[in-house]
Amino acid sequence: MGKASDRSRTNKDPALTMFPMMNLMVILVPFLLTSAAFYHMAIVNTTVLTDNPETGKIQDTQIIPLDLYLYLKAEGLTLESSRPMYEGKSRVDFPMLPPGNTYDFPGLRDILIKVKTENELVTTMFILADPGVTYDNVIKAIDHCRDDGKPVPSPEGPPMPRELFPKVTIMRAQ
Repeated sequence: MGKASDRSRTNKDPALTMFPMMNLMVILVPFLLTSAAFYHMAIVNTTVLTDNPETGKIQDTQIIPLDLYLYLKAEGLTLESSRPMYEGKSRVDFPMLPPGNTYDFPGLRDILIKVKTENELVTTMFILADPGVTYDNVIKAIDHCRDDGKPVPSPEGPPMPRELFPKVTIMRAQ
């Protein structure tokens, strides 16, 4: 009979202990989540001062952003900016052209080329259209703002026009 009692002890299934896993889920995970919530990265905006080789003085290299807004209205086009864009102007009006009462898109493109040559890093244009402006005129405005319309030879492929303001955002004027 001694052998039967030995067999019963060896045939028992070992119990699976879930306490370590429960401790991990109940204690460690919430601790890590709350400690991660208190960690923030701080970014400090600074400008770099460089030496100007011509004058020998230190100059500020901070670039002042230029926001361009093109308003399409029933009376014509208006180009506005957050600071003077060229020749000290921050607003240029383009009245409707007399034959057929059309927008002055060629005049707009000429001004945009001048703005781009003085502000080469600017790539964004905001177009605000009145509710009465036709879809065709909005598309023409986008096309005239995105490139200069003159194909330039490209070594990678076919001639492409020079980009003016490729990032165009369309909004409804209020």
